[in-house]
Amino acid sequence: MIVQPEEDVEMLRSVCSGDMALRCTDSRLLQRAHIQFLEIASRHKIPLACLVLDTFREADQRSITLENGNYVPVLSTLEEMQIRTEKRIEFTQEQVVGLLFYAQQCPKLKKILFIDCLVPLCFPKDSLWPCESDSLKVLWKPREHEFDLNFTRNRWTLVSKDYLTLETKDQHSLTKMCSGTVTLHKNDTNEYHRSVILLLQIAASQQIEVPCLQLDHSFKVAQQNEVTLESGLSVPVLLSIEKLVFKTQAEHEISQENMLEVVKYGQRCLQLKTLAFHGKFVLPLTLTVETLKSIMNSRSITVFWQLLEYVFQLDVSSGKWRLSSTESLTSGIVEPEEDVEMLRSVCSGGMAFRCTDSRLLQRANIIFLEIASRHKIALSCLVLDTFREADQHSITLENGYYVPVLSTLEEVQIRPEKRIEFTQEQVVGLLCYAQQCPKLQKIL
Repeated sequence: MIVQPEEDVEMLRSVCSGDMALRCTDSRLLQRAHIQFLEIASRHKIPLACLVLDTFREADQRSITLENGNYVPVLSTLEEMQIRTEKRIEFTQEQVVGLLFYAQQCPKLKKILFIDCLVPLCFPKDSLWPCESDSLKVLWKPREHEFDLNFTRNRWTLVSKDYLTLETKDQHSLTKMCSGTVTLHKNDTNEYHRSVILLLQIAASQQIEVPCLQLDHSFKVAQQNEVTLESGLSVPVLLSIEKLVFKTQAEHEISQENMLEVVKYGQRCLQLKTLAFHGKFVLPLTLTVETLKSIMNSRSITVFWQLLEYVFQLDVSSGKWRLSSTESLTSGIVEPEEDVEMLRSVCSGGMAFRCTDSRLLQRANIIFLEIASRHKIALSCLVLDTFREADQHSITLENGYYVPVLSTLEEVQIRPEKRIEFTQEQVVGLLCYAQQCPKLQKIL
């Protein structure tokens, strides 16, 4: 056997001029051979342009440990390192900090780039400053965005003209953040809203399911491609959310057009199963059936409306609301039948509309009357101390709400404040309305 007096440096230089990859699909022998090449090249001061790892277990100041236990020693001529793992693989804070300690021992290393993987969203206070270096950039590129690790703030900063440091309320794991309800509250900062919206997009790209997104006092308007918040920021179509909840404690009326846009948006969120409105939302009494069916022709989304202590569910076939329950609202499972006995109980003593009632209470009562009439439940008496006008289609209350024709209504009582004088047109309009109510026997 003839021993070469010198190693083939030119061959080493050629091999190491491009990217050197250590893959999880490589055999241990192939990985070992590549590691030896790297070590020999480093010993000969040959620049190592880039080391690509899609296998990584841990690191410290002495070496990187791969998943199969092989070690990559400190490489004095390494210039760049890229970490590329399978989707949904999330690194811990300890793994990333260990990698930074390793980087400190590689004097030529200028860049560490995490590509299409998950990293900690933040780090413990003072955990990064020992690793800080003016010459080293640590980047995270989970999708089309790119983030730069801010060693001072222990967080990631968006690399773009729109400066943003990710704000996560000390939640360091994207997977854990998305495992429960993700909330955007009106009182949150714009930076937090932008951060969460961006992270939800990243979660979708990593195929991380988000059980629930709640817009708390922050919803303004919807279009089929986005939901606009009160802050002016937009939530784009999110492909991994399963439930979208709108919540408000301030009365918020949504037009039929805007309601249909919400449903269109929900259709484009391909994993979405449930839309729910909680609190003081005032929704349309009916939605155009043809439009609703055309929107939901590909798949059906369950739409709930929690109004006061009652829960209603949108019936796609009629465009009207049906009575549901808090159990259905929680589970998302639609009850096959409405609680007719509860309807009968609510409507047995008559129903009153007072000018002092809240708009929400009036809206709830109108829905109850409409549902009861649909189920042929007798409505013994409707008492109104609020009245603007009427025609053959409906009675209009002073606040603009409409009471539709009720096929089972037996009596109407009008009790306005004293000194209110009705016009001929108002009375004739009420009589035209009465003609459409076949059970109506008395107007008082």
